[in-house]
Amino acid sequence: MTLSHSDQLRQQPGAAREFITNYGIRLLVALCALLFFVGTAASPISMTAGDAQPALLVSQALLEHQTVHLDRYQDQLSMPLQDDYRFEQRDGHFSYFFPLGTSVFAVPAVWLANHAGLDMTVPADNDFLQNLLSSLTVVVVFIIGYQIAQLYLPPLTSLLVMLATVAGSSLVSTMGTALWNINLAVVFVMLSLWLVLRREQGRSESIHPYWLGLFLAAAYFTRPTTATFIVVWLGYLLLCHRPAFLKAATVAAICFLLILLFNWTVYGQWLPPYSSLSRLQSREASYLRIFHGLLASPSRGFFVFHPHFLLILAGSLWMLLRGKWQLLQSSLLLWVTLSVVAISQFPHWWGGHAYGPRLLAEVVPAFLVLGPLVVREGLRQKPNIPLAAIAFIFTSVSLFALFIHSFQGLYNQYTARWNHYLEPNIDDDPDAIFNWNYPQFLATNRQLCTHNRDYLEAVVAQGKRKIGVYRPGEQIQYDGGREQTVFVGWSLPETDFRWSACRTVHILFRPTAIEPDLRYRLVLKAGSFEGQTVTLSLNDYPLGQLKFPAQVTPPVERGVAVPGMRLHPNVVNDLVIEIPAARSYPGVFDRYIGLSLVSLAIDRSP
Repeated sequence: MTLSHSDQLRQQPGAAREFITNYGIRLLVALCALLFFVGTAASPISMTAGDAQPALLVSQALLEHQTVHLDRYQDQLSMPLQDDYRFEQRDGHFSYFFPLGTSVFAVPAVWLANHAGLDMTVPADNDFLQNLLSSLTVVVVFIIGYQIAQLYLPPLTSLLVMLATVAGSSLVSTMGTALWNINLAVVFVMLSLWLVLRREQGRSESIHPYWLGLFLAAAYFTRPTTATFIVVWLGYLLLCHRPAFLKAATVAAICFLLILLFNWTVYGQWLPPYSSLSRLQSREASYLRIFHGLLASPSRGFFVFHPHFLLILAGSLWMLLRGKWQLLQSSLLLWVTLSVVAISQFPHWWGGHAYGPRLLAEVVPAFLVLGPLVVREGLRQKPNIPLAAIAFIFTSVSLFALFIHSFQGLYNQYTARWNHYLEPNIDDDPDAIFNWNYPQFLATNRQLCTHNRDYLEAVVAQGKRKIGVYRPGEQIQYDGGREQTVFVGWSLPETDFRWSACRTVHILFRPTAIEPDLRYRLVLKAGSFEGQTVTLSLNDYPLGQLKFPAQVTPPVERGVAVPGMRLHPNVVNDLVIEIPAARSYPGVFDRYIGLSLVSLAIDRSP
């Protein structure tokens, strides 16, 4: 008599439990992968219009014109190629400034997208495909990370550790916002780690050195800064797997030569402009300050944004003290150290308009390997080790890291605006990353407004921002004109006006030729989105209220009387405008707006 499958499982309860457990874990892994994809794809924060936007356009140029040059798209693009930092002009051709590896590897995806009716010259289509591919890279990294963790830990523990380390890392908040060149580089780095580590743990009979060499070369082609990882990992192979080293290094070297030839064909030089040594300009900050900024500053610090990685580092050092240190841990930490040193050589070491330590996101895989090693060693210890307390602390800081990256980094748009929406612009004043009063991961509209006010008041008081003389009868234009004015709490000028960005805004000006016995009239020319009633005060003296209709253009003029004695001649005057109904309008304006200011004038009353 033949037993059914269910009867067989009942007669083998251990096998049944194992089957159910494995099936359940696979479902959980698939569910977590789906959450990573949906969570990043649905994020309202998109960096697709920045550095990464031309990457897929190059893929389309390869398909349509068999070239990486973008000249033929000049008339189809809304962005001019001239004077754009993303493009390099040589011999009459425009090329993408950043590494071309992502563009080459994305050709199949762009081919499918083109056949589906998408065009990479159309910003919406470009953004859609970038968003799709970037979310997929996050999923792939998570799955590879889980496979690596399983080499050292039980399946459920592996899933929990990898979920905490990936969701609470820059891999989500960086890779999930655009198809940066770091995305595929991290994928290739993770694959390179996985091939070696699974052989070491007896899960594979071979390292597959030829594939390893291809992955290492692909990582470099995608992002040249992965050279630090490639050197360290090849050194590790040389010491631990010499036969595999020779094969992998040979393949990587051949691919590297092909990359050099590719660069010469495209740029007329062996290294692309992105990798040029000319980019290593002088730095104003000392190395000590740069290392502080990269590792411990509130708005770029690697261990501030990844507090659970600090615990992993401490656990690794604890293993060293217990004599459990291995060459693998040394190699991974050497890679992290070399990467920090390499990034410190660049004048834009803070990563420009980034969220947190974007430039160090490529070393996160080191901690995805160190984490399971530390957890495994902890689980092997005697019960007198306070594992419950350590697990509680690790879980707590991991949840905080998850809040930083998977929520604030993906769904709080003010964390992206922190860089440049209101002064200080981080690229003009990188010292802002050291200010604990305004950490980027806690950004709100109120925080940005307070930061802007404190910063501008300080630079005016210190004489770093000059305010020109204003004479009654003149107009102060929305763009400031002749440095007459400092706008506090206002966004950057647009075509004909500038929006207020806060509920309380200031206009700082320095009047002259004021007669205190006369009366003046202050006239604002402005509009609004839904209609605003604003309250004005000058140097703490209340002036009254003005009403503006629900129209941005054409603007209207509204005036209020000003006693001459309330205008302080030849010093900075502070006009304060309270806009209590200012707010954001999701789907229309995803930022606070109130007034659309065109001009301000103060005239003598008739």
